[in-house]
Amino acid sequence: MFILRNSYILLFLFISIKTSANIKNHSRRFHLGLTTASPSYQLSFTPEEVSTEQKVNFRPNILGLGGYRLTLFGFTLTYLEDAIRNEKDDIKFGKTSYEDIRLSTYWGNKEQWYINGYYTRYKGLYIDNSEEIDSNLSSIDPKIYNEDLEVFNAGGAILYTFKPSEYSLAAAYSQTSQQKKSGGSWLIRLSSDSTLIKDSTAIIPTQVRTLYGTDQNLIKTQFVSTTFQGGYGYTVVLSNFFLNLQGLYGVGIQNRKWTNEGEKNQSSNTNISKLSLWAALGYNGDDFFLTIKHLNDETKYETKSINIFSNLSWLQLDLGVRF
Repeated sequence: MFILRNSYILLFLFISIKTSANIKNHSRRFHLGLTTASPSYQLSFTPEEVSTEQKVNFRPNILGLGGYRLTLFGFTLTYLEDAIRNEKDDIKFGKTSYEDIRLSTYWGNKEQWYINGYYTRYKGLYIDNSEEIDSNLSSIDPKIYNEDLEVFNAGGAILYTFKPSEYSLAAAYSQTSQQKKSGGSWLIRLSSDSTLIKDSTAIIPTQVRTLYGTDQNLIKTQFVSTTFQGGYGYTVVLSNFFLNLQGLYGVGIQNRKWTNEGEKNQSSNTNISKLSLWAALGYNGDDFFLTIKHLNDETKYETKSINIFSNLSWLQLDLGVRF
């Protein structure tokens, strides 16, 4: 009985050690990496009136972003700015300036809590469907460009992993850990985001402005959203190579404020929904990592007479080493 009982104890300890060894923590090591990204961002305005279908699709003229990422004392800082310009594109689409700062960390004895914050800024956007807005334009003409239009995004989130011994968000998206074998987990996420859109004059172009109702002279709007999401993530691991897929969906409440030219601020609250899809593919070794990440984020906003749709499709390449 003594031998049998101790055999069970040894077996239990072996399983526990093997399970916990699935995630290898590197968060206290120094990480140095280079980052490049290709964002596809669209900001669409449509009239609330369903009989009017005229959209205005704003896009930034960004070919590529470049920057760096550092991890120290468990915190990861990423900085990006527009790094590639094309003179012909600048003539046709105008110039967009861009800044991007992100900070993240993981808490808990198994890094089950993921905490992150971000700030992005676009200035100078063109109208992708300019030919629909102005019938005098052809596809070869320069697009309608608004050099003063700015979009600020800032916020933060807390994400909880239910099975941190089997699934590591840090391994897939920060490379501050390694996941040694395939596994997944259910996830919950609480986020708060602020989007500020502003211009010195009316945002909607004059050619279609009368179609946009009472808020046709919109010059500034800010949306502050608090969202609760649930979802699932899974990582397939083959040696140090991995493929991750993760999805989150939820609902929340949004405070909206907007200002029309020559008028006082208006505000109201509304319910919202939010879909977030993430994917990552790469190599995550003991001292070196190379990853490709994709993020798709969709959010809907509205004023009294205008619907606003924001879509960000983000492709990022990280190359780095640990010391």
